[in-house]
Amino acid sequence: MFGYITPNGKALDEAALEKYRAGYCGVCRQLQQRQGALGRMMLSYDMAFLHALLTSLYEPETVTERARCITHPAKPLPYSVNRFTGYVADMNFALGYHKLRDNWQDDHSLLGGAGSRALQGRYARVAEQHPEQCRTIETELQALAEIERLRNAPIDAAANCFGRILGRIFVPEPDVWQDALYATGAALGRFIYMMDAYEDLPRDKRKGQYNPLLPIADAPDFEARAYDLLTIPMVECTQAFETLPLVEDVETLRNILYAGVWMRYQAIHQKRTRPAKGKHT
Repeated sequence: MFGYITPNGKALDEAALEKYRAGYCGVCRQLQQRQGALGRMMLSYDMAFLHALLTSLYEPETVTERARCITHPAKPLPYSVNRFTGYVADMNFALGYHKLRDNWQDDHSLLGGAGSRALQGRYARVAEQHPEQCRTIETELQALAEIERLRNAPIDAAANCFGRILGRIFVPEPDVWQDALYATGAALGRFIYMMDAYEDLPRDKRKGQYNPLLPIADAPDFEARAYDLLTIPMVECTQAFETLPLVEDVETLRNILYAGVWMRYQAIHQKRTRPAKGKHT
């Protein structure tokens, strides 16, 4: 999983950070209960954001308890669950399952092959519960694979595929908020795909693998163009997000969308543009 959608912990107070982590831990426990240890390993902060967003929007009855787990055995930590926790865990699992399949098909990863075969039956049950979401994942991943195979699509075509996946996942049920939720998720999905492409560019270029940024990788203004390709979907994401009537935890969610999502980019950008030691400008 990608893991770009994280809070900027330095700009959040400890109580807000602990509450967000409790939702993350709740999704983790649901993954363990529903899909076992391998399913739990697929946990992503990207889906923790969705859990916090749906909880803030719909304000469902939420239960918070404390428990030890294999990752934190020393002391009980808080975890929160509500009617959306299982849904988010299922979507996290569905994305993780297809990531394993892709790893096997693209790189013949033994873990990807063995893991996807072991989890095939569990994915089928998730697809039966959430047919529209899983159908979108399957359809768009097929389209994405074709784009990667042909390598002649517009620079944002692949990102649009992943945007449609996340847009559909962000809508757990049809209602008055579905359009805004879809727009938020779709734009965030485009950002995630482009951010992953930006991070993987040196490796993909070296290995001759598909990357939508390769056509502009050697341009003198590459960094500025890449930044624009990341900024545009995040502007669209925050515009849709701000139309939702959020009150509880809204500052935490804004922290993630306005600051947290840029932390990995800033670290990578600074590393790539930092003058090499011993060289003077």
